Amino acid sequence: MASAEGGMEIEELAVERPEALARVPIDAIAGVDRAKADEIVAQAKLPAEVADEAAQVIVKLWETFVGEDATLVEVNPLVRDPQDRVIALDGKVTLDDNADFRHAEHAQLVDERTTNPLEAKAKEKGLNYVKLEGGQVGIIGNGAGLVMSTLDVVAYAGEQHGGMKPANFLDIGGGASAEVIAGSSPRRTTPWSRWWTPWTTRPRRPPSWPPPAVPATWRKREPENVDLPR
Repeated sequence: MASAEGGMEIEELAVERPEALARVPIDAIAGVDRAKADEIVAQAKLPAEVADEAAQVIVKLWETFVGEDATLVEVNPLVRDPQDRVIALDGKVTLDDNADFRHAEHAQLVDERTTNPLEAKAKEKGLNYVKLEGGQVGIIGNGAGLVMSTLDVVAYAGEQHGGMKPANFLDIGGGASAEVIAGSSPRRTTPWSRWWTPWTTRPRRPPSWPPPAVPATWRKREPENVDLPR
């Protein structure tokens, strides 16, 4: 997607002025070469004075998108200065975590100061965890689709129960093992006291474990030979 309009969100532009937004399909195999970049510039109706530099930027965007295993590379705004130079004034890049093994250098881009400690801990265990502000009900599930559906159900039902909201998104993966599940649900327990789990804020009583010993007076009785009525 590309547009000569600046200073606004691309989503808003798509709704308010769809004719100002160019949508150019791209073959994922062929990619974006100079010819395709020129096509994008033309459909976006960028000024002729900056068409050449804009096309070069578009080619570099594609190279960055593929080379860094990104899921999104966006420049907004791409500005034109008084000397008709094209400058990427601001941008947004989202990287695919599944490709981290190919890009060890991406770890240096993480800002530890803004990273949620719970999210960081979950990532170390291969879990997908996102904390949601203002929620009271924790959600855990195996598979993003199931977790998202559960979030919707909890949010909808919560409206009928005092405005309860989901507190987190925790996807343990469709093929999670017992170890992964155990690692995703730490418990704080005290013998014969209350206990908590991440997916609820309501305290419960723990089950009696180990079970009490069977008294010696409780013995298995052997069946007696009795005549039953026929």
